Amino acid sequence: MALLSLMARIGSSQPVELHDRPEDLLAGFDLGTFGSAPTKFDVEDLFPLTARLNAARPYGQVAERLAGLGVPDDMAPRFWEVMRENITVLDDLEAWWALCRDGAVPEIAPEDAGFVAEALRLLPPPPWGEMAWADWTAAVKAATGRKGRALFMPLRKALTGRESGPDMAALMPLLQRPPTA
Repeated sequence: MALLSLMARIGSSQPVELHDRPEDLLAGFDLGTFGSAPTKFDVEDLFPLTARLNAARPYGQVAERLAGLGVPDDMAPRFWEVMRENITVLDDLEAWWALCRDGAVPEIAPEDAGFVAEALRLLPPPPWGEMAWADWTAAVKAATGRKGRALFMPLRKALTGRESGPDMAALMPLLQRPPTA
């Protein structure tokens, strides 16, 4: 539908509107809004549309895909809620599930090595509950004096091996293993 939404407006004077049903596209389609100049299709224009379309999907539309990835039924709805805003295409879910299931190789800057080692000593073993991130970061802050980005970014990268992604308070309860290195 992202492709159809883009194609229905490319070359017209109207902005691209994302629709999730072909009938809705037809209702707003008007040949009179198209110019005679050649149009340019850029596949990169599809990615933000696809991301928005996926973020709006209800769990029921992705439940089978999540089951196929091996996401346990009791975790799947929460996994989808946490990940839906952090994917572009549904295939991105596979890497996120692998991270949750298997853990990550931490990404640790040399200047943060001592800090992260101390923080990981304060990390309780999984399973982690709803308050795990808040409790852990508070303990690390008290022990090290770090705060703000200097506290949170090295911890995110230690747990996920990534600089960006879902809110850590929401992600941490989904993580099954501590960092692997």
